[in-house]
Amino acid sequence: MKKDENGHKEIKPLTISAGEHTKIAIIADVHANIHALNAVMEDAKRRDAEIFLNAGDFLGYAAFPDEVVQKLSSENVHSIIGNYDLKVLRKEKKKKGGKIKKQKQISFEFAGENLSETSIRFLRSLDCEMRISIGDKSLLMVHGSPESVEEPLTPFTSEERLSELASVAGADVVIMGHSHRQFKREVDGVAFINPGSVGRPDDGDRRANYAILNTNSFHVDFIRLDYDVEGAADSIRASGLPENFAQMLLRGASLDTIFEEEAKMEKRGEKERVYGKRVEQTREIARKYDPDPEHSNTVRRLALELFDKLSDLHLLGEEERYWLECAAILHDIGWSQGPKGHHKSSLRLILNEQEFPFTLDERYIIGSIARYHRKANPKNSHYHFAALSPENKAKVRVLVSFIRIADGLDASHAAVVTDFDPEIDSDCVTLVCFVTDDTSLESESVLKKKDLFESVIGRKLIVQWRQKN
Repeated sequence: MKKDENGHKEIKPLTISAGEHTKIAIIADVHANIHALNAVMEDAKRRDAEIFLNAGDFLGYAAFPDEVVQKLSSENVHSIIGNYDLKVLRKEKKKKGGKIKKQKQISFEFAGENLSETSIRFLRSLDCEMRISIGDKSLLMVHGSPESVEEPLTPFTSEERLSELASVAGADVVIMGHSHRQFKREVDGVAFINPGSVGRPDDGDRRANYAILNTNSFHVDFIRLDYDVEGAADSIRASGLPENFAQMLLRGASLDTIFEEEAKMEKRGEKERVYGKRVEQTREIARKYDPDPEHSNTVRRLALELFDKLSDLHLLGEEERYWLECAAILHDIGWSQGPKGHHKSSLRLILNEQEFPFTLDERYIIGSIARYHRKANPKNSHYHFAALSPENKAKVRVLVSFIRIADGLDASHAAVVTDFDPEIDSDCVTLVCFVTDDTSLESESVLKKKDLFESVIGRKLIVQWRQKN
């Protein structure tokens, strides 16, 4: 391959007229997040950016690898390839390792399996660097650094290293991605610009990152933009990708950070095994969503009473009781998003609200219990239930049956059931409920909701109503 006197691959520079295009949007590290990309491109166009420079990593972690490639290849975007893209094209197999490496391999394989032939050809056509001429300024766009596609440059890279790279760049401005960190630094007369990550920021701020370069003054504006993060996370789940990938977007964190936080939470849970503090945290957060906390508290009370008084039938422990309690507290928070499908909205909030003190597994378990409190029974066709282990699926079915009965016993939202005594026979469970008012709504609701209870407990359910003296 022909190279110039400095060892660079000879690529004809892209020439941009500063007079015609005063604003250039710089993007990088979209990582298959079409929600973030659409928001960024629309925002940049509103700011009068006409040309886009893309420093690579189209693919990885989010649910829309092909859609991202197709959009960037069809718009006025000048792109190079990133290290992640290269790994997908090479179909690299990761060596055996821990959970993090296994999940990264899932991401590589998903991207490769969901790219069209057109997208693959486009990615293969891209170079690892691009030289750009704007007036009397020369720009070099790379993914990592001028010496390596894998080298991350950050706000904390030493001046000595940047000086070394400035001497080999052969440009006035170096544009790069890879580190997912927004910054501009000048060393030895060379400006290093990183726009941050469009689709997978990992500095704790989940907003999409990009930058706009003014070609007249060479001033750079760094932009952070809100977008539909929850929608992007839901798409990841619907695609069958690991929940960790959704949490990366929701928290604005790297996969390594997600695993570290998860390990700390699990370790803390092992030490405590006392869930009172976390229940109180859950109740506090629920207050900003739940339109009827009195009803949720009644369902919580009745569900826990069912759990405790039927312990000989289900043989579940403190952890499962904790899951049930949290699900009862949260089962109606979806009403805050509107009445239609509020049970599904409750699940979505449980999965996405970062303040909840839940591990990733707990989000799926508690979210599933809350989601099924209404009509549908747990199904493997539902991604959140399908993601559970067989053991946890069985437990969730039991806990769902309790929350459905508890919700039915407060169908009027009037807390008419003050207590109940269960009578357990070989073929039925009779709940003798002590009530303070009319129970016509409760009676009708329990009849509709008792099928799952009868299935998992293996006994018919009979409810008797007795007026409390």
